[in-house]
Amino acid sequence: EPAEVIGPLVLFRTGFTASKFLPLHLFSPEDCVRIHEATAGRPPRAARWSEAQGAATRELVGRLIRTDGGKAQPVDLATLPEPELLIAIFIGQRTSGAWHVFDNLAPFVTRVQRVYPGRYAPSVLRERSLTMGPSVEADVWFVREVAALATTVLTHSAHAAALVATDAGLTPVSIGPLAYPVASPRTEPTDADEPFVVTVGAVDASKRAEVLVDAVGALPGRTVLVFVGPVAAAERAALQRRADALGVGDRVVLTGRVDDDDLARWLRRAAVAVQLRAHSNGESSAAVADCLAHGVPTIVSDLGALAELPTTAVVTVPADADAKTLAEALGALLDDTGRRRALHHAALAEARSNGFDAAADRLLAALFGPDR
Repeated sequence: EPAEVIGPLVLFRTGFTASKFLPLHLFSPEDCVRIHEATAGRPPRAARWSEAQGAATRELVGRLIRTDGGKAQPVDLATLPEPELLIAIFIGQRTSGAWHVFDNLAPFVTRVQRVYPGRYAPSVLRERSLTMGPSVEADVWFVREVAALATTVLTHSAHAAALVATDAGLTPVSIGPLAYPVASPRTEPTDADEPFVVTVGAVDASKRAEVLVDAVGALPGRTVLVFVGPVAAAERAALQRRADALGVGDRVVLTGRVDDDDLARWLRRAAVAVQLRAHSNGESSAAVADCLAHGVPTIVSDLGALAELPTTAVVTVPADADAKTLAEALGALLDDTGRRRALHHAALAEARSNGFDAAADRLLAALFGPDR
């Protein structure tokens, strides 16, 4: 069924949620007449979006916001033309790496804005002090839209609460830190053991992997850096080339995706864990929770929810720490057995205080009251 003619293309609806574009020049003159007759009844594109009659565009009237001075404000659609093109993003909750769609969208939106100047209306603008991902540049972020559909919004950190308050204009309910796995005391590595520095999770630029390789390259001795988690082939090759150039190619290991048992084995062997973030979108790190639940002395970025962890349980470095700063923090911790032992015990205490039972109690209290 032809739905609309857009420039030299015809949009055909091929299903309830699917469609397909075909060039007009593929059709005979008779078919073009039929396409015109089928689409002629569509409402014309409105000069003011506030007056749009399109099935999709009119549904957005009164629902779009932007931030002005850090406060959420409705978009005045009377000042904007009805868009010819809407970009909708759907993310499955169980899709691996789905959060990267926002960062990956930034160059695409930039191209759309360049090709169709003024025809893409940014609906959500960000405060850089709250989130620093590339999606900021693309003006794409959907906290308000999701929160508007919820009866209750729960957060695990003051950082996440601030993001929700800024974007959605409401105060979420805090239910404390992300639940930790069961605390698993381990035999701490000794000075005679090979010093493994472990970083857990997907390996990409957002985890500042190159800075970590440079930092280990600056450390004397036999420190081995282990990336435990999925890594794309191009990223693996780039990190290996960087390590080889620094002369530490034999001291950088990329395991790829591992199962829970292998993850636990690497955390038991780790002298120190390093969990860096280049930016935050409000998330709490399950990888850090794994490290602390195993009692691993852990260095984290002073950013987002990570900055709210107890200072007795983690060591923080600035979010923009360079390789020299990170190497100094790593070297100091590797050389200080007493400090690592104190962090080991504090990390296990943090995990025991915030296990799944405690998290469930906080969740039930938030939903049904303390006397549930």
